[in-house]
Amino acid sequence: TTLGQRLLDRIDKYSGEAIAKNYEGVNKYQADDFYKRRMLDANNFVNEYTKLLFPSVEDIVRLNNDVRLISSKRSTILGILLNNPIDKHLFFEVQRHLVLSNIAAELSERSRTFNLNEQVNEVQKELSTNLFKPPFGHTEYAETYAKIDPSTNSVISVYEAQTESKPGDIIRHFQKRMRIIPQEILGGNKDQSVLCEVRTKPRTSEIIKALKKPYESYLSGGSDFIDVRKDVRDTMGLMFVVKGTMDSFEEPVNNTVSAVRKVILNKWPKAKFEVKNHTRDDGTQSKDQKYQRYDVFLDEVVTLPFEMIFYGEGDFLNSEISIGEKKETVDSNGRRNVLFTGRAHDLYKIKQAQKIVPLVMPSSVPFYNGILNLKELANKTLEDTAEKLKLNKQTHFS
Repeated sequence: TTLGQRLLDRIDKYSGEAIAKNYEGVNKYQADDFYKRRMLDANNFVNEYTKLLFPSVEDIVRLNNDVRLISSKRSTILGILLNNPIDKHLFFEVQRHLVLSNIAAELSERSRTFNLNEQVNEVQKELSTNLFKPPFGHTEYAETYAKIDPSTNSVISVYEAQTESKPGDIIRHFQKRMRIIPQEILGGNKDQSVLCEVRTKPRTSEIIKALKKPYESYLSGGSDFIDVRKDVRDTMGLMFVVKGTMDSFEEPVNNTVSAVRKVILNKWPKAKFEVKNHTRDDGTQSKDQKYQRYDVFLDEVVTLPFEMIFYGEGDFLNSEISIGEKKETVDSNGRRNVLFTGRAHDLYKIKQAQKIVPLVMPSSVPFYNGILNLKELANKTLEDTAEKLKLNKQTHFS
């Protein structure tokens, strides 16, 4: 069957109207731009995913250039697929691309609908006005020296100055500009330095999470329905790191949590804070991950919260650099499985991504099953990342 140009034009017209109808905040004049941006999200996901998990063979497994051509317009997809014989591997990539772009569209629609960015900006403004030391936006330079356990790359203790360390200690230096909470607000006898930063989950991480949860449900006999609104909630928020503390439940951290909550409740009396301190037991996250974490709903109407997370300084640094102990097992097929027990987020991202390899690059596609041992390549990436974390002696907050 050959699709004529007039029919292809009608496909673009009517599919554009369908996009405008199905995605809130998109009109028919914006539909083409919305479509192209979501296709770009899908492009970026595949390339960033392969760079994260398989950097040594990135040029081999990255997105086929023909996918960009085929997905440039809705009509082009149908025109090429129906009018031309197509390589089986390319056909899989096009199918994958359409699924990924649809997930990206749902994520984008949700961002438009709930406008978390505006909520977080308003909270930041309120904290800068009524919590942190004036003038508005004031920061002060701060340094931390951390004693490291060389076997696990974990922080054992934190110091205000290098002179507090002892001979033989392995020390790493961290520096950042911090906000100041005045002592009269905290009720103590000194001001408190606090790192306060906006955390935004990258679109690639959002898509990984959107795929991972239903896939795990499917493997355990449950539904494989992708529900972005339910499964991908922590897309944006605020992070606080309380200087001079090792543990996230020390008194200065608790006082900071109370002060932040008080400011928010003074402005938004109906705000609700849901405790969210659980950790994952799926091999992707250290079970001793430490923080105080909350989902924050500013009023009764808000159904999608933003996240607030509070760290002691030592716990935060461990979430950046701790690799823990290396554990290695071998499955029934003789394939290695590598796990590090530390809290470093770089390792966690790799393990999360590794969980969905069977979806993104399934063994049923001969190309992925034939020339590449994806499992071993991901293990090697994990090992290389752990080694880089150990070698990076001069690290900054990130």
